Amino acid sequence: MSAERKGKRTAVPSVESTVDSIPRRMGVYFLKDSDDRIIYVGKAVDLHSRIRSHLSGGSTHSKPDSFTSQICSVDFIPCETEVEALILEQNLIKEHQPKYNIDLKDDKRYPYLKLTDENYPRVFKTRDISDDGARYFGPYTSVAAMESMLKSLLSVFPLRTCDYEIPFSEPSMRECLEYHIGRCEAPCTEQVSLERYRKMVDEVALFLEGHTETLLDQMEGEMEAASRARNYEHASVVRNRMRSIRRSTERQRVVADRRVDFDVLAHASESKLGVGVILQVREGRLVGRDTYSLRAPLQQGDDELLSGLILRHYIRASHIPPTVYLSLTLQDKDLIEKALSYRAGRRTRLRLGRQGSPAAVLELASTDARYRLRDQQVKMTQKADFVPRAVRMLQEELDLPRPPHRIEAIDVSHVHGTDAVAAVVSFHRGAPEKKRYRKLKLREARGGDDPAGIAEAVDRHYKRLMKEKGIDGLPDLLLIDGGPTQLAAAVRVLNSLGIDRQSLPVLGLAKRLEEIYLPGVEGPQSLARTASALRMLQRVRDEVHRFALGYHRERRSGRVKATLLTEVTGVGSERARRLLQTFGSVARMLQSGEEAIARADGIGPVLARRIMDAMGGEGQP
Repeated sequence: MSAERKGKRTAVPSVESTVDSIPRRMGVYFLKDSDDRIIYVGKAVDLHSRIRSHLSGGSTHSKPDSFTSQICSVDFIPCETEVEALILEQNLIKEHQPKYNIDLKDDKRYPYLKLTDENYPRVFKTRDISDDGARYFGPYTSVAAMESMLKSLLSVFPLRTCDYEIPFSEPSMRECLEYHIGRCEAPCTEQVSLERYRKMVDEVALFLEGHTETLLDQMEGEMEAASRARNYEHASVVRNRMRSIRRSTERQRVVADRRVDFDVLAHASESKLGVGVILQVREGRLVGRDTYSLRAPLQQGDDELLSGLILRHYIRASHIPPTVYLSLTLQDKDLIEKALSYRAGRRTRLRLGRQGSPAAVLELASTDARYRLRDQQVKMTQKADFVPRAVRMLQEELDLPRPPHRIEAIDVSHVHGTDAVAAVVSFHRGAPEKKRYRKLKLREARGGDDPAGIAEAVDRHYKRLMKEKGIDGLPDLLLIDGGPTQLAAAVRVLNSLGIDRQSLPVLGLAKRLEEIYLPGVEGPQSLARTASALRMLQRVRDEVHRFALGYHRERRSGRVKATLLTEVTGVGSERARRLLQTFGSVARMLQSGEEAIARADGIGPVLARRIMDAMGGEGQP
């Protein structure tokens, strides 16, 4: 259900000033931070009360002060029914991946098997789902399990694997190798009728759904009918397929004494981490397992974790069984049942797995979830303690006081002293941390004076960092893109800020000979060209150079556009200044359109038209 179809999206610029204008009605809401990023999506029967509750810090589970303090604005979409709000909420969580919602790790990347909607359908793996009439089976949280399923399927059913459009406009004269080795029935040369091929496709769908006993019953009837008609060749083909299906499913564990379809869902969680396990039973056999890593940033309780897992899995699943067994009764049980029933097109129930085969399978899923959570915790601990070889080598080679897990680098960029800028990049354990990248427009340093530019950038960046986070917010190593002169300028500024070399080691890396300069050490130092430590420093240096150069080009392009603006008849430097003050840049001004330009101070419709005619084709900076 799209927001555009079901309700108009209403933006509220400030929660504090406009919370009273939020309606007391059902809908989905977005909480946003100061950068207008969505940090939480939720649904509410009463939007006004729920949003006020968030602002006051009250809710069904404890929220950290850091969450409440980040809420700067609210966006909401009114809905007509609770089911509509529930489905819309889950779709928006999947789309925006908000910071504080329960997250199913990598769920958007899980693959499906696609059975195409063609004259002679094909089956193949895909990660893209579209409304194209095809049938999708999945998602498969284990790629290995999906590959095994596809291999078994194609060994039993000779579906075509080519991507030709059949029938051809001109008939093919001969079959390909796939036909001769028994992997395709050659619909391209009409070796198989459309009716018979379509019947095989229906059998493939039953196989993918896990209804193998139903499929075998149908195939047995087909084999007997072929025998009675003395079509022994076809009967033999069907018999061989039945044998292959039985071999592919013989390892499936029988967990019920009846042909029943159900899923069981269990989870294990501790602090902000969790694991969800879904076991699928079809016709009494355990046919599949889906495993999800859960992240609960607000330490949501069991009820919310299970509700989120059910909705996120089944709202996009290809098949929803008539019954899903759980270990506890959910607060929104009736509402979730309605949503799943709507998605499945028939009644779906959530029940407690208290006895019989559902209880046994649920215990199996719970044990698996607990084991996987412990395994995940061990791996995270090992990862946290792991020090990359390049980091260890860098500490040893340069005698640093601690392993440089976090490295920051600073570089300046200009052309003949104009449009001087600086950039800061950050790497953690050898990987870029782009959320910590910073751009600086140099204000005081004279263009072309690189040491002065480095000094200004170091002063502004680390003065702010010390004010916000103190000494603990400093990186483990600062890399200056340059030689001894640039390094000395950086060291002087750090000393003036009270940051010594133990708190923040600093070095310079000169491009020409890849020489390393250290404070207080005479002459350049060098590392072996093949050393992993040097390669890591080069990577950081090249990244900060790329980032600074990109920002410089952006600034220079904007300045050139602003200069062109003053050349429009009737604009002049003062009007150009006011326009840039109003819109921020020439690109944003042109994007706003002629009417918005005309409303600007001292412009009017005639001059706005002249500006658009002169600059409308210039593009964005």
